[in-house]
Amino acid sequence: MVEVEEDLDPNHCGDYYKGIQTFNFLRKHPPPEYWPLLAISGVLIIINGVVSVIAIRKQRKFMHGPSFVPALRSIAILIAFKLFAVTSFAGMFSMRSSQYLHSIGETYEVCCILIFYENICGHLRLHDFFDESEKIILTTGPCCCCLRCLKPVSASKETVRKLSLGMKVSITLQILLNFVRTIRTFECEYKPNGTMGMVMSVVTITAFLFAMWGLVVMFRSGYKILAQYKYVGKFLAFKGMIFTSKFLYTVLSIIASYSKGSIPGYEVEIDGKTVLILKDKSRLSIWTNFISVVFSTTLLALTYRLYDSQDYEPYLKRAADESAVKYKTNSCDNPNYKGGNGVCREEEI
Repeated sequence: MVEVEEDLDPNHCGDYYKGIQTFNFLRKHPPPEYWPLLAISGVLIIINGVVSVIAIRKQRKFMHGPSFVPALRSIAILIAFKLFAVTSFAGMFSMRSSQYLHSIGETYEVCCILIFYENICGHLRLHDFFDESEKIILTTGPCCCCLRCLKPVSASKETVRKLSLGMKVSITLQILLNFVRTIRTFECEYKPNGTMGMVMSVVTITAFLFAMWGLVVMFRSGYKILAQYKYVGKFLAFKGMIFTSKFLYTVLSIIASYSKGSIPGYEVEIDGKTVLILKDKSRLSIWTNFISVVFSTTLLALTYRLYDSQDYEPYLKRAADESAVKYKTNSCDNPNYKGGNGVCREEEI
């Protein structure tokens, strides 16, 4: 029996692997669970698409006036769940392209961290949270254990600006490293266990944790205000999607390493030889993509209802109040106001 696991590893660029069209190979020699998982994923993708259309149509009603930008942010966040499912489903067809597709999904998801952060800050601004009297608590997960020495800081505009800048830098760094990793993979130069690969992984994870830390800091600091906009459910769903995308494969790999035989290979005949294929890493890729489709579709179905008119009412109310103040300033209600030629006019100018 010949084992060719390394030749089928998505991170391996051997001559034998280059000559295989991955989907054609899977179509001819599928593992026992491949077609059932693919069929279930296909049904879930259709459901995901229907829910996405409903969710986007629901948000489009608010894409006008002062609620336009918040509604656009909400749509961007909801699309992240859809993109996560689509890239995972497409990855089931070709393990070779799976990491490239996930690199697209991860790039969009890290951008959504900043979008979610801006959504939080938008609602906090409406309640005049950013003031010297309010406090931002820095001892918040995932870094609470090593940040005990940091004291709460005032929720001033300067503090928020610095935190926002740090998150933008960390997210930009993640995007650049994702791009470099993808290019090096195309050139067959990326080795996850090599020095450069490990350094890139450490820097990427550190930047990711900093961005998530900044998001959690703002969420926890304004929790009492944000709770009325159902941010608890929104945040848990978004955080669940992000961490699933980042760490699901690693978690399954650890489980498999402690449960030998739980993900065995299977034998096929290739050119008259009995070959043991798709064990451990490669077969885990199929299960990772399947679980990702199931998880992202479930999260989208549960989450889209949380983004409703209540999110946009404060923006509309603030705009109405500002308009009323302007009208009062430029109308006969103001005894000091004189219209054109010294004549008081009722209409707003």
